Amino acid sequence: MTVLDASLLRNSRWWQWSAAVGLTRLPPAMAPLASIFAGRETSGSYAFGALLAGSYALCESLGAPRLGRALDRCPPDSRAGRMRSALVLSGTSLTGLAVAVYAAAPSWLLVLLTMLAAFSSSGVPGGYRAMLTELVSPAQLLTALSWDATLLEAEWLIGPILVALTLAGGQPAVAYLVMAGCAIGAALLSYLVPSTPERPAAERSDARGAWRHRASWPCYLTSGTLGTAEGGFIAALPALLTSLHGHASAAGLFAALLGLASMIGGVGLSVLQSRLVGGPGRLADWSLLIMCASLGSATLVPSVYWLVVPVLAGGLFIAPVNALRGQALEQTLPAALRSEGFSFQYGAYGVGAAAGSALVALVVASSAHIAVVLVLAIPALLSAASLALQAGRGAVLARRDAG
Repeated sequence: MTVLDASLLRNSRWWQWSAAVGLTRLPPAMAPLASIFAGRETSGSYAFGALLAGSYALCESLGAPRLGRALDRCPPDSRAGRMRSALVLSGTSLTGLAVAVYAAAPSWLLVLLTMLAAFSSSGVPGGYRAMLTELVSPAQLLTALSWDATLLEAEWLIGPILVALTLAGGQPAVAYLVMAGCAIGAALLSYLVPSTPERPAAERSDARGAWRHRASWPCYLTSGTLGTAEGGFIAALPALLTSLHGHASAAGLFAALLGLASMIGGVGLSVLQSRLVGGPGRLADWSLLIMCASLGSATLVPSVYWLVVPVLAGGLFIAPVNALRGQALEQTLPAALRSEGFSFQYGAYGVGAAAGSALVALVVASSAHIAVVLVLAIPALLSAASLALQAGRGAVLARRDAG
């Protein structure tokens, strides 16, 4: 562990922030699997479960930018209160969902409560991410973002495990109670997170919005393409395993391996950050390009056993892309717009994941290999184009300086 890492670990404000954001992000990590089994329990159809899962993801993606901007517009003390209120409302909605599932309530009520639970707290993760940039020193920021990306992957590993444990009792409603408990617990933990510095009123009233800062667009694009690649690849795993004469049920294991490799990559980035050369945006593009190439080699493996290699190799770059894109966005946006900006980034990932899954659904019946190639080729081409544009812009500036 580096000295820089040790200084971060001695930062009590970072520990308090990590505990609060960790609980905040567990309900979204549990939602997909919980929704699928809840839908099956109440309607007898996995299709309705997929509808619930899609409703949660869509409302979270659409609500995040608007609610993130609202957090940017208020003073730090009010912002913390709004985040707590959002988490309490989400927890209450999730409790209602648990009751509705247990009582086999009408489908429309389950959809409504799902949408409310997702929308109400959708701006909180972006608000917390913006807060991180003000709680640690600039020298600690990349390390903090790396560990946060690693924590995010850990939460998406823990979430499905928690759902599986609650299903052991045979009642899907319990998963929603656990999600509600996490949301309420996160609201209580938010009292421990220190307030960030007061911003000038002129900054809080900045009406341009994060979307109007064109320099931040590449960060949102990187987030969306990462979602397309990761979400699409995971969606294609069952069919890919079947084509390799494996069991589709092993898709969960390979998704877990992908998350584990991402956690290792996040730790590696925090250790190697002093040796990195280039801006975070450029490094994020390179990491995404290498990730797509590594995962794409899964279409060339001869058996299920060899599939472990591209999954682990590609997974190593997921958390670094997350951390580097966060650092790039922090550098392009003023503090007064970061909650909205990180919420846009959060929403872009969700939209990208939905697009990748939809693309797989359209193509996978014809060929799992073609589906994998498509969902990885599009992000890879966009990353390569971004790198080419940056290289061209650098060449132009160099000639201008030389002239």
